[in-house]
Amino acid sequence: MHHLKRWQFALMAGLLGLTLAGCGTSATKEMNNQKTVNFAQDAQSKTPRIWYETTGSNVTSDSKVAYIIVTQNGKGTVYRTSNYTLPNFYHKSDSQIIALAKRLDKRSYTLKRDAAYAANTSTYDELAQTLHPTTTRVPDPAVGDDSSSSESVTMKPLTTTEKKATKFVMSALKDRRLKIESAQYQKPTPQPLKITVTKKHGQVVGEQMVYRHHDYDSYFAQLADSSAWAKQYLKSGQLATIKPMSDYFVTTEGSPVVYKHLTKKPLSIVDQYVGYLEKKQTDDDDDAKDAGALLTRTSNDQSVMAFDQANTTGVTVKK
Repeated sequence: MHHLKRWQFALMAGLLGLTLAGCGTSATKEMNNQKTVNFAQDAQSKTPRIWYETTGSNVTSDSKVAYIIVTQNGKGTVYRTSNYTLPNFYHKSDSQIIALAKRLDKRSYTLKRDAAYAANTSTYDELAQTLHPTTTRVPDPAVGDDSSSSESVTMKPLTTTEKKATKFVMSALKDRRLKIESAQYQKPTPQPLKITVTKKHGQVVGEQMVYRHHDYDSYFAQLADSSAWAKQYLKSGQLATIKPMSDYFVTTEGSPVVYKHLTKKPLSIVDQYVGYLEKKQTDDDDDAKDAGALLTRTSNDQSVMAFDQANTTGVTVKK
């Protein structure tokens, strides 16, 4: 009897899970089938909406995706994509795209960490060679790689001051290398959005979206650029303080993009997209100017993009 109850409970739980999953799929389909699409308004929904921030001129299959932003419950989660192009996201469900975005964000972090480590190690080795001057043979460019035509070049010995600075920087490089090795990947989490609209003659004519992300480029750059450290040390006798990863959890306000144009109809690039444009689309790619776009998929052939209104939750008017 007890076994039967447990079996019945398990069956009911499984059916409930399938029902909830079906509801999620249904809500996603409804979101993607909307007639009118707005960034801030849709961001308030419990159903996730996926946005692609692209770079380039006209939106085409060659457009690079710099970020994927997933909006939900008034917040946005930002993923770096290592500049994948739109085709990398074709024919995938929203859940598959979010899973891919998570992998790409971690891959972006790993690539930047490994590049910083390689640069750090390379610079350390180069500095180590300067402490022990050697004679090398440099081929004559006119002859090519011919040892008989090479000439000997002896490295100039470092002065006492230069040696001291070099050893100091090499020590700093070791410390920074340890920081690179111990750096921890930070998973993107939902963060508040800042959305500002521009009005002219009472009408909204532009919209700016600001969101937060981890700037791994700048964090790792401070751990690899030893030439700048050496110059600073020779000048001031001390190196710049290394800032923690938390200082590079930044907003996109530093290089704000104001979208002043909207797609007039869905752009068909295998999948269909509507969105905000920094510059107008042109019929000729050669005439198009480099600009950004913020796109989202739609399954509705009649979908139109619209600026958010000033009274929309989470929106402020630019003063």
